[in-house]
Amino acid sequence: MSEPRYGIWIFVYGNCGVMTHPLEFRDASYSRAKNLIQLAQRCGFTTTLIANAVVN
Repeated sequence: MSEPRYGIWIFVYGNCGVMTHPLEFRDASYSRAKNLIQLAQRCGFTTTLIANAVVN
């Protein structure tokens, strides 16, 4: 039996913490997404889902 594989889901429009914490600034940069994906790879994650939402 193979071992389970895990992935992460990142948002391209930035972190959601700004909606709940006043000291966290919104960061929707390419470098933030790239750093998160590289960190996840180093931690053993095998899949990345990139979410994009339409906000009206």
